[in-house]
Order: sequence, then C-alpha cells, then structure tokens
Amino acid sequence: MAAQREIALCLHSLGLICVCTAESRD
Repeated sequence: MAAQREIALCLHSLGLICVCTAESRD
C-alpha cells in the first residue's frame, strides 16, 4: 500500500501548495 501513501502525500503537498499560492495571490 506504499503507492496509496505516496498519492496521499502528493495530494497533501498539492493542497499545501494551493493554499500557499492562494495566500500569495491575496
């Protein structure tokens, strides 16, 4: 189930990046 963990990490990172980007744009 390592792939699932990797995907979860990717999604989490993408979410953090999205939040950071949104804050920067604001």
